[in-house]
Amino acid sequence: MSNEAIALDVKQLCVRFATPAGQVHALTDVTLQVRRGETLALVGESGSGKSVTSLSLMRLLGGRAQLAGEAWLHSGASAKSAGSAGSAGSGAVDLLALGEKPMMKLRGNRISMVFQEPMTSLNPLQRIGKQVEEALTIHGMGKRGEVRERAIALLGKVGISDPASRAKQYPHQLSGGMRQRVMIAIALACEPAVLLADEPTTALDVTVQAQILELIRKLQQEAGMAVVFITHDMGVVAQIADRVAVMYGGQIVETAPTAELFAAPKHPYTRALLDSIPRPAEGGALRGIPGQIEAIVGAPTGCRFANRCTRAEARCSVEVPAQTQVNEVHSVRCHFWNKV
Repeated sequence: MSNEAIALDVKQLCVRFATPAGQVHALTDVTLQVRRGETLALVGESGSGKSVTSLSLMRLLGGRAQLAGEAWLHSGASAKSAGSAGSAGSGAVDLLALGEKPMMKLRGNRISMVFQEPMTSLNPLQRIGKQVEEALTIHGMGKRGEVRERAIALLGKVGISDPASRAKQYPHQLSGGMRQRVMIAIALACEPAVLLADEPTTALDVTVQAQILELIRKLQQEAGMAVVFITHDMGVVAQIADRVAVMYGGQIVETAPTAELFAAPKHPYTRALLDSIPRPAEGGALRGIPGQIEAIVGAPTGCRFANRCTRAEARCSVEVPAQTQVNEVHSVRCHFWNKV
């Protein structure tokens, strides 16, 4: 992957939280890259670390979180003006090394996020149009009249009918699908280089979900954005992703192009996720994964998936598996990946 094509380059991202029980290792050595115009799906069960990853990149975890590693945003002149402690290439800025003020210039501007639940993310006391205008105003995207016109245009661009009238309404007056479109309009207002979409189709019916996925794909193609699409729905992954990063226990355990991952998964957890996809046409009982993800308190030992893995051996409980390259585009973190 050439440096010119990379939009986001995350290296060994670690996140810890201090608790009465000890240090909780929410993320450990998360490394990923996303190219311009590419969609990377970040998948895994609830509690695997997907949302913590996105909130870390947006620097929205709060003061109690301890972050380490690097997260280079490659986004041209806007990133250059933000200031950085170093550079991984021309126009690159390390999001984790920025102070809050320069980070505010990038957040919602060069890197943006669509949150999971629009009803709790939108301000119930403020009209829709004003909330879209706010994103534009904060980042100096025009004067008052221009900002209003641009906000209405954005609402129309994301498929909201009669956007001028809708801009005067409050969130509770819109359907769930329309509220999600508003969230997308806000996230795309400043034409970000990287869009983080945290389960943007959760709780939407199948028809609206398909519309939202098509909308994100269309807007991505127009703007050449890099998209990190967070989901636990493997069906959605098959529709929208170019590559997939599978997370478990705060680690990325497998990364591969979508078609290759579905055809030849190498990690037992990836295989279990694929096996758990409902297949009504085939009949039979639904398959699940026994057990649950456990919080990692204290220094991690062994494979995170060992206590739920049907192929685990004694080595898996005491030795942390290294990231292994299956080929140039496929990596896995498992001692026995060639036996899956």
